[in-house]
Amino acid sequence: MFKAITSLILLIFFFSVTGFGQTLNKTQIRSLKSVIWKSIHNYHSPDGESDFKGSYDWHSDVHAHWALLSMARVTKDAVLEKKMMSILTMDRIEKEFKFLMSPDNLNFEKPYGRTWFLLLLKELSFRQMGNTIRFQEIRMALTKDVLAWLASADFPENKWDKSLIGSHDSWLMSLFLFDSAKTQNAKIREALRKLISNKMIPLSDSIENHPMDSFDFLYLPALKYLIKPDHRYQSVNLSLPTDKDFACHYPGAIQVSLWAHSGQCSRKDIVACNLVRKVTSDFFKQTGLWKDNFDCVSHWVPQFMWMTHWLSMGRP
Repeated sequence: MFKAITSLILLIFFFSVTGFGQTLNKTQIRSLKSVIWKSIHNYHSPDGESDFKGSYDWHSDVHAHWALLSMARVTKDAVLEKKMMSILTMDRIEKEFKFLMSPDNLNFEKPYGRTWFLLLLKELSFRQMGNTIRFQEIRMALTKDVLAWLASADFPENKWDKSLIGSHDSWLMSLFLFDSAKTQNAKIREALRKLISNKMIPLSDSIENHPMDSFDFLYLPALKYLIKPDHRYQSVNLSLPTDKDFACHYPGAIQVSLWAHSGQCSRKDIVACNLVRKVTSDFFKQTGLWKDNFDCVSHWVPQFMWMTHWLSMGRP
């Protein structure tokens, strides 16, 4: 009992010094920045005339830019901030908006990539660019575009067997990203509330019992918890797998499950913070995940790891 109390006191002291949301240390953050920076200078190119062509696909390049830009601001990295803002100019955002809204691209990356793009616009809104009328118009137009999709799309996504999707076409993931990127517009917030009440809540049991398969890289119960934390999130098996069938996607699902613990951590839950730190440390020790494995891991798992940390800090 004495050891347990002593450990608890030490944990409380640790988090009072470092902050409850400090689930990544400086070395780990520096490593993520390096990997993600390389990922936006890689080799694939999306369809059309988009400038987000450095990573494996369009949405990966978008969330890599979001991760680096938010890292720059949150960690007060002036050098990275300058690099990112030299890339993410208003002209580039304008060009991307026209690309997404052109008649030929109305369904391009809808919903997954577009909701990541909304999160990137949310991050850009913290800069001077965010005060301009044109930027606000673009952000609102894309917000309404995604909102219309969320309102009209089927959920469960698979009509034929009423099953849920735990990968790119996930309605719930798009709802989570939309929630994370939401504006302060009262009508948008009310529409989001209705989506949660009318489409998500009635399927709570199905979400909680969703059986994962090797294609899933999302963990749906964690997403539901983050959108509406109405209970204490229960941990799942967070051990990194060795099964080759899960080699690419399962690490992402572990991170998404960890996101819910990050939500608890942001509310000063010491046990949740400690768990996030432990699993994060385990990820960094798995060198096989990072070595010559761009297709499977490095173009997206590091961004998910930053999201884990970002959520732990309360979505700053």
